[in-house]
Amino acid sequence: RVEFDTMSKPTFSDRIRDAIDRDGRSRNAICLASGIDRAAMSRFMHATAGLSTTSLDRLLPVLGLELKRLRCKTTRKKGTQ
Repeated sequence: RVEFDTMSKPTFSDRIRDAIDRDGRSRNAICLASGIDRAAMSRFMHATAGLSTTSLDRLLPVLGLELKRLRCKTTRKKGTQ
């Protein structure tokens, strides 16, 4: 189970690790479905390495996840676009 630091927001990687843990399938099954090497998955889950964008492209649909852009309030200087 992934534990989040209560003082900071979970990172994108933390959220992916949590989704993997909550998926219900074994990590091996997720690796087979996504084509991600088991060693790479292990390193990612132990936070000793990240995953490539190619691996994430394959992993997110397997987990039933998609990226969604959230609109944030930004402050702009008057007269700029």
